[in-house]
Amino acid sequence: MRTLSTQAYDAAISDDGNGEVFLAIMHIDGGGSYEYHLVNNLEDMTGKSGQVYNAYPFDLILPSDTKGTIQTIQLTIDNVDRMLVNMLRNVSEPPKITLKVVVASTMDDENPEIQVDDLFLTNTSWDASTITGTLAVDSIFNQKFPSNGEAYSPLQFSGLF
Repeated sequence: MRTLSTQAYDAAISDDGNGEVFLAIMHIDGGGSYEYHLVNNLEDMTGKSGQVYNAYPFDLILPSDTKGTIQTIQLTIDNVDRMLVNMLRNVSEPPKITLKVVVASTMDDENPEIQVDDLFLTNTSWDASTITGTLAVDSIFNQKFPSNGEAYSPLQFSGLF
């Protein structure tokens, strides 16, 4: 179970309007050809690690807690400039996404309150105002087994038959 930092705990239970807020930050990794660091905020922020996060409005819709379904996150990003559209047009594989939630006052991106790794951006579409897509983990059920593509046959694996 994840233990919240003191700042996060105070922000979560405070009714006095202390001004403490949570920020979502997103790393988009295109396998070396590009890398973006975004924060859902009105101004650029610098993390504790020294990483600069560009202000970029985005919205995350978390999955429902339904048994037996593959959980995905719906992502909507405001298409305020064409940087991300150009990236999506030129990728051959889905970008890898890391989501983090941090307390704004500390911007501790090295020890975030919540971190979700190994997500992939799929099913993307865009128009003049928004980019939408689905964030999902790479399902092991979609991977070929054995990985070399060979089938199990009685000739090669006589002990199985």
